[in-house]
Formats: sequence, structure tokens, C-alpha cells
Amino acid sequence: MTTNTRFLLKVTKSSMYALVNDYFPSEIPKMKLCYFKGYRRSYWLEWTDSNYNINKAFLSACGGGVSLSIDTKITDNQGDFIENERFFKAISLDELIERNLVEIKS
Repeated sequence: MTTNTRFLLKVTKSSMYALVNDYFPSEIPKMKLCYFKGYRRSYWLEWTDSNYNINKAFLSACGGGVSLSIDTKITDNQGDFIENERFFKAISLDELIERNLVEIKS
């Protein structure tokens, strides 16, 4: 008889903030200034940095893997859009377990 082990993401605002803070080279404001939302197997954290650039970090599970992507909408001094930047990182199961971001169900 085989056992099916399932790994479910369990992400909180604190754990998402810590993950983004470790990987994203830009400044991130205090956690209370960030907006956090989760839906099914996806989570996102949004904030505006000191240069008024809008940042959105997405953590999602798809196809058996988990990825973190951070999009930055760069604006000029008047708030007009200049360009987008994207940071992408595949997160290993070992790292998810180490960070306590998964719940293991047998």
C-alpha cells in the first residue's frame, strides 16, 4: 500500500514578508505598510517604496513547484510609468519546509 503525501502552502503575511525581504534587493517598508492577500495556492504582497515605485511579490504553486516573482513598476518623479522590472526565483521544497511555509498531509 502506498501513501500519498501532500504539501500544502501555508503562508502568512509575516512569512511572506520575510521571504521577500531575503530575496529582493530593493528596500521594503515596515510590514504594516504592505498589503497581503492570499487566494487558493497563490499569495501576494504589495508595497510602494521610497521612490514611489509599486512592487508586487507573488508566491504561487503550480505544476508541483513553487515560485516567487517580484514585479516593480518604475515611475519618474511625476508618477508617470517608465518601465517594469521582474525578479523570479523557484523555491525548493527543502526551503519551504525550512521556512515553515508548507503543511505536510499524509
